[in-house]
Formats: sequence, structure tokens, C-alpha cells
Amino acid sequence: AILQLQEKGLLDVNDTIDHYISDFPNGEQITIHHLLTHTSGISNFELEADFYEVIHSESVQDAAINLFKHLPLQFEPGTQFSYSVSGYLVLGQIIENLSGMAYEDYLKKYIFGPIKMNASGFDHASAIAKWRASGYEIEDGTIKTLHFLT
Repeated sequence: AILQLQEKGLLDVNDTIDHYISDFPNGEQITIHHLLTHTSGISNFELEADFYEVIHSESVQDAAINLFKHLPLQFEPGTQFSYSVSGYLVLGQIIENLSGMAYEDYLKKYIFGPIKMNASGFDHASAIAKWRASGYEIEDGTIKTLHFLT
């Protein structure tokens, strides 16, 4: 989706993220390329402690981003690699800001739709979805469905 927006001339992966999210701390140091390659230094968020509050927020994405956006960088952007789901949440926010669409809707219209992936999409825990693939975890000896951001 990010590269599609670049092809449309709406962004450049070498731009810093403060061009697209004005209030993001250290946004003038972090490029879209850093986010894409897990070299941004943004701390990876821990959802478990605040899971209930996040999934019941008006904007799950905003609530999740607020869990890590004010944390100090782990390292100077571009100097190290550290896998970061947080960085991809920020990319999703950039996609929403530029497209004027919810991230989920953008993917449906421009990624899944054109290649006829009609059974693909976001995992909303509250929705019953035939053929849903989901992760599982063992908690107290019981297998339970694993939900991240729903």
C-alpha cells in the first residue's frame, strides 16, 4: 500500500514521517523507509497490559500507537535492525492520512479486491467469519484463540 501511494506520487519512502503525522515524536528523524525496513528505532509496543482499553477505544489504531509513540527510541534511526509491529502501525496511519480511507478499506479496495481475494481482510474478533485462520495460544493448559488488534 505504501509503494502504491509512492507510485501515485503521494509520498516518497525517503520522506520523514513528520510530513504525514505532524505530532509524532522524533518524526523528523524517521523515514518511511526506516519503518518499512524495521530500522526506525521505534519501540515495539506491549499490548497485553492495555489490551482491553485498546480494543474498546474509538480508534484502536490511535490507542495502540499511543502505547509507544512517546517512548524513547531504541536506537538512532537507520543504525540498527529491530523487528517492529509498531512501525507498521505508523505506516497504516500514514496510509489512512493520505488515502482518506480506513486502512482496512484501503487494503480491500486496492490490494485484496483487484486480485479477487474476497475472503481476506481484517480479523475482527467479534465477527463470525467462515474459514477464519487464527493463531492460538495455551493459557493455563487450555487452547485459546489469539487476538492481537481486533
